[in-house]
Order: sequence, then structure tokens, then C-alpha cells
Amino acid sequence: MNMKLTRLAFSALCIFIMLTSLGGVKAMPVPGQTRGGVLYVKPIAKSGDCSSWDTACELQAALARAAGGDEIWVMTGTYKPTLINDRSVSFVLVNGVALYGGFAGTETEREERDWLENPTILSGDIGTASDNSDNSYHVVYGTGLEATTILDGFTITDGNANGTGNAASGGGMYTTNSSPKLTNVTFLSNTAIDRGGGMYNDSGSAMLTNVTFSDNYASIGGGGMYNISGSSMLTNVTFSGNHSIYGYGGGMVNVAYSNPTLTNVTFSSNSAHFGGGMYNGISNPTLTNVTFFNNSSGTNSDVMYNQDNSNAILTNAILWGAIANVDSIPIITYSLTLEDYSGEGNISDDPRLDPLADNGGFTQTHALLPGSPAIDSGSPTVCPATDQRGYLRPIDGNGDGTARCDMGAYEYGSFFPYYSYLPLIVK
Repeated sequence: MNMKLTRLAFSALCIFIMLTSLGGVKAMPVPGQTRGGVLYVKPIAKSGDCSSWDTACELQAALARAAGGDEIWVMTGTYKPTLINDRSVSFVLVNGVALYGGFAGTETEREERDWLENPTILSGDIGTASDNSDNSYHVVYGTGLEATTILDGFTITDGNANGTGNAASGGGMYTTNSSPKLTNVTFLSNTAIDRGGGMYNDSGSAMLTNVTFSDNYASIGGGGMYNISGSSMLTNVTFSGNHSIYGYGGGMVNVAYSNPTLTNVTFSSNSAHFGGGMYNGISNPTLTNVTFFNNSSGTNSDVMYNQDNSNAILTNAILWGAIANVDSIPIITYSLTLEDYSGEGNISDDPRLDPLADNGGFTQTHALLPGSPAIDSGSPTVCPATDQRGYLRPIDGNGDGTARCDMGAYEYGSFFPYYSYLPLIVK
């Protein structure tokens, strides 16, 4: 390496908190309201007042009681929007209310929860088990939500938006005119007959951090996520195994002036007819330190399909696959591409990705192998502070005394600084 990690004489505790018109959709009304406090939820609860773990209530009851400023703490377990076969019922988010999953049911502080050890599942499988034909149209629904609305520590699964109108999109989550914060959320095995199998985001700027879209499907477009208008922000996000086989954007679709910002994002094993990883139409996303690998398409656009003046900006990216451009000119710099792309710092070479590596728990994505040309080849001026795992960037330089991060979502040879502050000093 061309830089050295030097431990200072002092150490400091440095804890990184990485994982920090209803359109015919019905909520389940419960009378009563609590303001400015914590409401406690258990999967099988008595008709409590939600004020403690001992008097916990059901999730729909807590949502009906909650008001802006409240937090809802949800104990591990599986929650369904309704116990009767009414597919139009969803978990309807309340503006300004924060939902946190991952509790064991004994915690007194939010920081004590563990969403990995205590999985909290929002499931649309309300009818016959394992038969999605009678599942909820949307598992989660939101409209008019501000950034103070939080969903943190949940798996959203088994939504099936195969109805008409709004009920044809957003199987996992449907939002309109909303900008909620989603953290530590997984969208798993949701479907839509129209758009947005995992998430449909209409005219909003959602903020997604440490989110995974896996094995979701949409017939027309956006197997993982569909954005129309708005400028969402995605940080440390994975799109894996999402599909829109005959449609657009297996992983993600951005249309109608949708200009999201993606940082440390991985697209792998997604497929669609147009844009296996991503489709852009009249939209200009900005992508920094992203990895596209092993995506597939029917139109020689495995990585991305850009149409109608969609000029994506890509920096420090690994784009291993074909890109199709129709009346569009993406701006690509300091990136590794399968095809030769003019642009400062671009290279065209095998990225040497390891599909079997355990990248700090990110087993579905691809780390750099030793000798990868993507190592130390990023922009000398553009580099996120951490990679997709929260590991430090940059970890070394490029031989000229300039600190450069690696191309792609992962920094080779880096680490997560649990309790020590290890400054990077250029020698």
C-alpha cells in the first residue's frame, strides 16, 4: 500500500451508527391517541393501551393511536395488516411517527434492540399460506409523509399488487407525495402486476439507508424500486435478484424527472428486457461508488438503459455489462466499464470480483479480489467517507501521494473502526 494507517497515542470511543387520498387503501381504526411518547407492540397482544411492554397492543392499534413525534417499538415476530381476507388493508404510516422493529420485548432504551437477532416481519400473506393470489395489495402505504416519518428494522414481504389503479403497483410499499426515511429495511419477494414490486415511490424523495431489495418482481417495470419524479437518496443499498422480465429496470426504474442520488449501491443478478440493473427515462440519476455485476437483459442493456435525454452521472463505478443509450449521453468518469467509454479516469478491464466472499455480512454482493484494477483507481476528489459496509474510505493511494478510494461499492482491505479512531495519514 502507498498509505499507512497510524494509530495515534490516544484512543477515543467512536461508535458508528450505521443502521440509523389513500387510493382505496384502508387502515384499521382504533379509538384513542397518545402524543409524544413510545407505543409498544407485540405480535399477539391483549387490548392494552400500548404504554408499556406489559400493556402492549397490536401494530394497527398503535398506528391508529400514534401522532407526530411518537415512536412505535415493535417486538420481533410476524405482523399482517389484517386477520380477515381484505386485500385493501395496509399498514398505513402516520406522518412524523417513527416505527422501529427488532425488539425482544424487554428493552428500556431503543439502542438496546437488535434487528438482526430479532427479525420483525411485515407480511402481506393474509389469506391462504404461500398462495400470493389473495395477499395484500400493499403491505405498507404512505401519503403526504415528511422526513420525520421513519421505518427502521423491518422486513417487508409477500405483498401482491395485482389489482387495478393504485392497487397494481407497490406490492411491498406504495408511497405518494412522501419523503420518509427507511433504514435497515429489506423488501423480500413482493410482486406487482404494474410497477414497483418492492417499492413504488410517486412524487417523493425517500431516503433509504442500509436497505435491501431481494427477489421482487414487477411486470411492467421496477422489480425492486420504481421512482416517478422526486429525488430520492439511496445509501448502502443492495438490489439483488429482482426482475421485470418483459419490462423495464429489473433493479430500479427512474422516470419523469426522477433524479435520485445513489452512493455505495450494488446491483447484482437483476433482469429485465430493458435495463437489467436500471432503466432511466427523462431522468438524470447521480451514482457514486456503485457496482453493477451479473445483471441481464433482452436488449444488450445489462447494466442500464437510458432513454429520452437521460444523462446519468456515474463516478467511481464498476459497470460490468452493456449500457444502452437512446437520445441520452451518460457522463462516466473514473469508472470500470465492460465497453470502452471516453471519460477521465475510465478503464476497461476485468474487475476481478469475488461472488463468494463474505463482505462483512454482505454475501449477496461482490468484493474486489487482490490485483483488481478497480483498487485505488477512483477519483482523486470524489470519495465517500465509508463503503457500503460502513468500512473506511480511502484505505490507500495510487502512488502519487493522492488518496483515492476504490471503484465500486466496496473498499478493498478496509475495516470497520468499532472502538478506535484510526486516521489516514498520507506518507
